Amino acid sequence: MTSPQCGAGQFSLTTSYSDDEGTTWSRLRVERATPPWVGGFPEIAVDRGAGSPNRGVVYVGYNWYRAGARGPGFRLLASTDLGRTWRRVEVPPVRLAEGAHDWWRIAYRIRPAPDGSVYATWYQVDLRRWDRTNIFAKGGAANVQRLGVAIARIRFERRHGTLAVDRPRIAMRVAETVWSTSGMSAPGTAGDVRPDPMWQYGFDVDGDGRLYVAVGGYGPSRGGRARGSVTVGSSQDSGRSWKRTVLPEAPDVSARRQSSLRPNLVAGPGYVLVTVRLLDDVGKDATMGTAFALSTDGGRHWEHPRAVNDVRWRAADLGGVTNGAGLRERAEVTADGDVLWAYGDARLGARSGAGRTAIFATRITVAPSP
Repeated sequence: MTSPQCGAGQFSLTTSYSDDEGTTWSRLRVERATPPWVGGFPEIAVDRGAGSPNRGVVYVGYNWYRAGARGPGFRLLASTDLGRTWRRVEVPPVRLAEGAHDWWRIAYRIRPAPDGSVYATWYQVDLRRWDRTNIFAKGGAANVQRLGVAIARIRFERRHGTLAVDRPRIAMRVAETVWSTSGMSAPGTAGDVRPDPMWQYGFDVDGDGRLYVAVGGYGPSRGGRARGSVTVGSSQDSGRSWKRTVLPEAPDVSARRQSSLRPNLVAGPGYVLVTVRLLDDVGKDATMGTAFALSTDGGRHWEHPRAVNDVRWRAADLGGVTNGAGLRERAEVTADGDVLWAYGDARLGARSGAGRTAIFATRITVAPSP
């Protein structure tokens, strides 16, 4: 998203392409079909399926707002010529829950499927009233009518350039707690780590067209279990029905119970892998680390999360940094079947007060063993 000047708060979707491996780039193309807005949250994906009828199609999705609307719009674009020209379609929200008049949505994910269709997911909260001057605010439990991750299948007919959106559905509900309805930060983090799934969840489509969604949940600790856990859902019927499994808890670190937060999910050849942040379940001086969990049977069974490395950092070192180590992370399958995970990390925070974040990348080799 680009803005005509710093502080203008008027952002427009902007695209560019390179056909020489990034050495040179085309001029920026600004999307004028929708008005500029303060929030955009863009997402991009390319259909790379060897047998897909839409191989090479580029898809872009973003938030926009029409004056007087009851919530943000979701515009999906498709291009068959490296972004020189685009086809457009509007993706509607899931039908609102009873008692809701408005909605908020964010955190878009776009994944092409082997049959040439493309799936879009997003976080949706159904509200009695949406505050257009404070777009992230949910207004507390009394204002929230439903929370969830939604999904829609979009079919692109390449010959005629048409896009058709199937009826959106809720793939997974999000439990209503003070952390998810009011945006509270996790204990022990000095107000900088927000476990609300609206900031991070995982979604992917495997080579057989099976869908996977990973969503974090966070609430009061009960029965000696961790506050934070991750639920993975899988669907074999284009998202109409789902089977769900909760990831096992990670082992304790320095005798501290670990909550799993902010999942990514990737579906590779013969495996599904979920990356997570681990957070100490303590009232102060919590530390964080990185881990992943693996399934080799389509998400039916999962190994216990294992640490990516032994680096732990003090969450409170990022006081003042919105959403802690970063707003959005991504894990992707590489061409050889491994996973590359790019994420924000505060190991360089050094108790600076204002916080310091660096971007790290971890390569996880899945076969023959992680």
